[in-house]
Amino acid sequence: MSYTHEFGVLDSTNRQSSYDTYTPERFDCVSVDGEWVDGFIEELNEMRTYFHSYDRPGFGLDECGITLIPHESLALFYQVVKQVMYTHESDELHRLISKIAQAQVEQKDMIHFGL
Repeated sequence: MSYTHEFGVLDSTNRQSSYDTYTPERFDCVSVDGEWVDGFIEELNEMRTYFHSYDRPGFGLDECGITLIPHESLALFYQVVKQVMYTHESDELHRLISKIAQAQVEQKDMIHFGL
């Protein structure tokens, strides 16, 4: 069975209390096949994140839930995905790199929807 992860850019001015609903279309998310994410998810275990709300800090991506990735963590996220692209060519990873770069330029956080 195929599954995807969704990544989008949050409006940094609206830090609602929690993100509990699967709404990737709301954040213009890009889809990345789960097998790609499985290939680099462990490398993100040191990345500062939040789970479902900004009052639940953690590290890495929540594979089966919603992760908020603060702007400060995007450099590491970008670096890890770019490293994968050196050895594997993928349109999905290109779109993810573009989405991360967009968030960096706009100085916004990202949202991740797991399985």
